[in-house]
Amino acid sequence: MKHILMSLALVFSVSAFADIDEGSAVNIQPKAERVEASRTCFNELQKLGCGHPKDDADHFRTCMSEVYTSLDSGCQTIMKRLYGK
Repeated sequence: MKHILMSLALVFSVSAFADIDEGSAVNIQPKAERVEASRTCFNELQKLGCGHPKDDADHFRTCMSEVYTSLDSGCQTIMKRLYGK
């Protein structure tokens, strides 16, 4: 009887951890709206002459600092989260 109870406890504890891990993985994945908003902001920065950070990160950061106030509030929030501006 003791072995059965220990086995059940082990099964339930493993399934509880699986639920936690599954739930946290869902929270980590970006939502499609956030991805699209971020993409839109990077496109706007490219139009303003900043390029893309993968091409020249230093130029991108410098340019972004210069044009930051011209971005809409949504893009400002995204860039602040990504680059700490």
